[in-house]
Amino acid sequence: MQGYIHCLISSLVCVLVVALNEFGQQFDYVAGNYRAEAWFVEPLDLIKKLLLSGAIMFVKPGSILQCNIAILISCFFTLAHGIVWPYPHIGANILKLITELQVSCLLSVPYC
Repeated sequence: MQGYIHCLISSLVCVLVVALNEFGQQFDYVAGNYRAEAWFVEPLDLIKKLLLSGAIMFVKPGSILQCNIAILISCFFTLAHGIVWPYPHIGANILKLITELQVSCLLSVPYC
């Protein structure tokens, strides 16, 4: 019985490894690594998330100033992405740029 369970677990692990490898090959352009020259992009992205989700709440909550600062932060990081172009695949860079622009547009909704 113990040998059967070991064989079953080994088979499941092999199937999982093959599935993850195929997933990695198909979606590497989205979830892949940055270019070597753009090693600093991940910490920069984490700083953006910290500023937009944590630090912005301390700036006069509910005010237009808070929206303006959030828009400036978002525009700065959108511009930084456009300058650095960190992914090796152009499709991933364009997708990230579009999402950055969507965040900037979403932050400007209070002006409508």
